[in-house]
Amino acid sequence: MTRQLAALALALGMLGAWAQDANALMLAMKGYYNIPFFYPDYPGYVNPDGVGVYNDGVNGPEFYVYYGAERWIGQLSINGPSGSTMSYDQTISVSGPNKSNMDFDFVPLGQTLTVNGTTYGEGTMLLLNSGSVNYDRLYVRERGSGNYAGAAEEVYLPDLNSLVPRTGAAIGSYGGKTVIYDVDNENSVTDIRVTDISGVHDVNNRPNPTTTFDVHQGQPSIVGLRPSEIEFSHTLNRSFVLGVEAGKMAVYIGKNFTEMIDLRALAAEGGLVLDANTIDFTGLAIDDVTGDFWMLTTNGLLVNFGKPVLTIPEPSTFAMAGMGILALLAYRRRQRKTA
Repeated sequence: MTRQLAALALALGMLGAWAQDANALMLAMKGYYNIPFFYPDYPGYVNPDGVGVYNDGVNGPEFYVYYGAERWIGQLSINGPSGSTMSYDQTISVSGPNKSNMDFDFVPLGQTLTVNGTTYGEGTMLLLNSGSVNYDRLYVRERGSGNYAGAAEEVYLPDLNSLVPRTGAAIGSYGGKTVIYDVDNENSVTDIRVTDISGVHDVNNRPNPTTTFDVHQGQPSIVGLRPSEIEFSHTLNRSFVLGVEAGKMAVYIGKNFTEMIDLRALAAEGGLVLDANTIDFTGLAIDDVTGDFWMLTTNGLLVNFGKPVLTIPEPSTFAMAGMGILALLAYRRRQRKTA
């Protein structure tokens, strides 16, 4: 009986390991592209602050890069191999104060987002403009003819009661609702807030967060992450927090931290070495159609880390567990016969 229990424990342990590994994500660098210098008053200026991607499922991905110096967004596209320079398509002016903490997101295909009592369709751009508590707001711009040139609606986010700015915002799901995830940039206590912004509100009547949780979650491996941006994968039902200096990305399912992904190591495996002393990750975007993850660096590179794959063990794992149990049972029977 002892050996039978031992065999069962072994099998359960293997299955437990499988369950844990099945939650892990695998990424691999697919390529990288150079961002063009598009702002005429700053020739050669390359210190982008945020990136977003929208894919309409027909024309391929459109990329939007923000330069905080003069509140301009450049719309870019890819028309060459890895290592080539992206094409500049147009410049979009940004409403609001000049702030460097910017983040993009777009309403995915087939979805809507209700903001301040108004419902917006797929392709709508949300732009976070944050620098202090007085300026933490989202700018909502409808796609229109595809140029996002229309007026932007201001949406005030929950008051942080401090001067700590938000650094990222994303459209996500929580409790069966489409909500806004946002993250701040405080070193000691860094929070993710989940907020339902569908109700009517203004600067004097800001919405309260649906829930708030600590980015660090008591995990020693991510203390000091200092978030740069946050994104939500509707396919994987996970949120991703990008660290600036750390060069890493923390993964969450709901409130639960699941793993840390080392982006510098992945880039190096793909042949792209990013000096930790001089180059930081400053932007994160997810293509909701292809599932690809795109990372922006401070030296003007847009890196494609591909579509994350949930690791699933080989079917032989279960066969090995079963064979182990059968072998031990057979051994037990032989022992009884010789006794």
